[in-house]
Amino acid sequence: MHQLKPEVDLIAFFQEVKKCHGDVHFTTSDGDNLNLKSQLSHYVIMIVANNNDFLLHGNICCSDEADYDIIKDYVVEV
Repeated sequence: MHQLKPEVDLIAFFQEVKKCHGDVHFTTSDGDNLNLKSQLSHYVIMIVANNNDFLLHGNICCSDEADYDIIKDYVVEV
Protein backbone atom coordinates (compact mmCIF):
# COMPACT_ATOMS: atom_id res chain seq x y z
CA MET A 1 0.00 0.00 0.00
CA HIS A 2 1.32 3.46 -0.91
CA GLN A 3 0.30 6.96 0.14
CA LEU A 4 1.22 10.41 -1.11
CA LYS A 5 4.09 12.14 0.65
CA PRO A 6 3.22 15.25 2.65
CA GLU A 7 3.66 18.49 0.69
CA VAL A 8 3.67 16.60 -2.62
CA ASP A 9 3.82 18.66 -5.82
CA LEU A 10 0.59 17.43 -7.38
CA ILE A 11 1.31 18.87 -10.83
CA ALA A 12 4.65 17.07 -11.02
CA PHE A 13 3.04 13.92 -9.62
CA PHE A 14 0.32 13.95 -12.29
CA GLN A 15 2.97 14.38 -14.98
CA GLU A 16 4.74 11.25 -13.73
CA VAL A 17 1.45 9.33 -13.56
CA LYS A 18 0.99 10.02 -17.29
CA LYS A 19 4.23 8.07 -17.88
CA CYS A 20 2.89 4.97 -16.12
CA HIS A 21 2.04 1.97 -18.29
CA GLY A 22 -0.93 0.73 -16.29
CA ASP A 23 -3.73 2.40 -14.38
CA VAL A 24 -2.97 4.40 -11.26
CA HIS A 25 -5.79 4.85 -8.75
CA PHE A 26 -6.27 7.00 -5.66
CA THR A 27 -8.63 5.40 -3.15
CA THR A 28 -10.01 7.71 -0.48
CA SER A 29 -10.50 6.71 3.14
CA ASP A 30 -14.24 6.57 2.31
CA GLY A 31 -13.59 4.00 -0.42
CA ASP A 32 -14.02 6.29 -3.43
CA ASN A 33 -11.74 5.30 -6.31
CA LEU A 34 -10.27 7.94 -8.65
CA ASN A 35 -8.34 6.99 -11.79
CA LEU A 36 -5.32 9.31 -11.74
CA LYS A 37 -4.95 9.15 -15.50
CA SER A 38 -8.29 10.95 -15.76
CA GLN A 39 -8.23 14.72 -16.14
CA LEU A 40 -11.47 14.92 -14.15
CA SER A 41 -9.80 13.13 -11.23
CA HIS A 42 -6.95 15.66 -11.39
CA TYR A 43 -9.48 18.48 -10.98
CA VAL A 44 -11.19 16.75 -8.06
CA ILE A 45 -7.91 16.20 -6.25
CA MET A 46 -6.73 19.76 -6.90
CA ILE A 47 -9.99 21.14 -5.47
CA VAL A 48 -9.50 19.23 -2.20
CA ALA A 49 -5.70 19.64 -2.12
CA ASN A 50 -5.93 21.94 0.91
CA ASN A 51 -7.41 19.07 2.88
CA ASN A 52 -4.26 17.18 3.88
CA ASP A 53 -6.28 14.46 5.61
CA PHE A 54 -7.94 13.64 2.30
CA LEU A 55 -4.65 13.43 0.43
CA LEU A 56 -2.51 11.78 3.10
CA HIS A 57 -5.02 9.11 4.11
CA GLY A 58 -5.84 7.95 0.61
CA ASN A 59 -4.03 5.04 -1.03
CA ILE A 60 -2.22 4.96 -4.37
CA CYS A 61 -2.50 1.70 -6.29
CA CYS A 62 -0.75 0.89 -9.57
CA SER A 63 -2.07 -1.93 -11.76
CA ASP A 64 1.49 -2.44 -13.07
CA GLU A 65 4.01 -2.98 -10.24
CA ALA A 66 6.79 -1.40 -12.34
CA ASP A 67 4.89 1.90 -12.28
CA TYR A 68 5.75 2.38 -8.59
CA ASP A 69 9.31 3.09 -9.75
CA ILE A 70 8.02 5.94 -11.90
CA ILE A 71 6.13 7.63 -9.03
CA LYS A 72 8.50 6.64 -6.19
CA ASP A 73 9.52 10.25 -5.47
CA TYR A 74 5.91 11.17 -4.65
CA VAL A 75 4.70 8.22 -2.56
CA VAL A 76 5.69 6.29 0.54
CA GLU A 77 4.98 2.64 1.22
CA VAL A 78 2.93 2.04 4.35
